[in-house]
Amino acid sequence: GTGEPYFVHPEAVAKIVIAYGGNDTEIKAALAHDTMEDTGATFDDIQEKFGSTVAEIVKELTNDNFEIAKSGKLDYMNHKLTTMSKSALFVKLADILHNSTDKCRPDQLERMKLNIDYLVANRKDLDGRHWELIDSIMEVMGAYNDENIGD
Repeated sequence: GTGEPYFVHPEAVAKIVIAYGGNDTEIKAALAHDTMEDTGATFDDIQEKFGSTVAEIVKELTNDNFEIAKSGKLDYMNHKLTTMSKSALFVKLADILHNSTDKCRPDQLERMKLNIDYLVANRKDLDGRHWELIDSIMEVMGAYNDENIGD
């Protein structure tokens, strides 16, 4: 939707994963995280290229449009964030961090903030890397809000 080449976002998410201490599996998952949603790639394709662990993480990160339509994006993502594996959550937080810096609409930023608030209140196994990403996300969102006071 930004007009940039497709790989720009996955590459940026992978760089965030690297910067916050991600392992090789998480880096590969970051590079492939949107492929099942946005391209014709299947679970088997990703498994063949990157292995079953990466494919499982990408599957966890792939949105189910039927479920989103049924429960709404906010509730769907709240559930997802509190039930996905720690590695998938780590990649998802890197994705949210990149998305929050990428000219989001105010309603999208508000939904992301509500998702993060829900995650923090309801998930008890967050580790240091998760908290670092959460802090960075909230910092970006706070800066955005500061810039738009009075708009």
